[in-house]
Amino acid sequence: MKIHFEIEANEAPLLINALDLALQSVNNPAHKASIQKIKSEVVSDINADQVIRNNVISAISHWTKVRPILTTSNLRFGLSLTKGFMQNHLHQLCNKILISISPNHKSKVSREGANKCETIQDIINIIQTNI
Repeated sequence: MKIHFEIEANEAPLLINALDLALQSVNNPAHKASIQKIKSEVVSDINADQVIRNNVISAISHWTKVRPILTTSNLRFGLSLTKGFMQNHLHQLCNKILISISPNHKSKVSREGANKCETIQDIINIIQTNI
């Protein structure tokens, strides 16, 4: 069974703490192993999110002089990225980051998908979706 859900970055420490408490209260080794596996998946996702965010901000910084670049920054109006960049280069930037994170992965961010991005967080999300 695969369960997928979204949490905010500020909620992740709460989830980690809850899993730690669960680990402390469980005696069954099989259950402990299951909880530890879930915890390591959450930690892995947190780390991947940070790597993607840092790569996106670094890459976008070459195309804009606006600082700081936040995950909530609007690409067109907040960062002054041109329509031409959005239509012609954003999907390439996403794919470059995707390949740097997961070199053997075959999925790519489409031009149409990238064109729907309005914020830095949207770029992060579309890259995560394709990992």
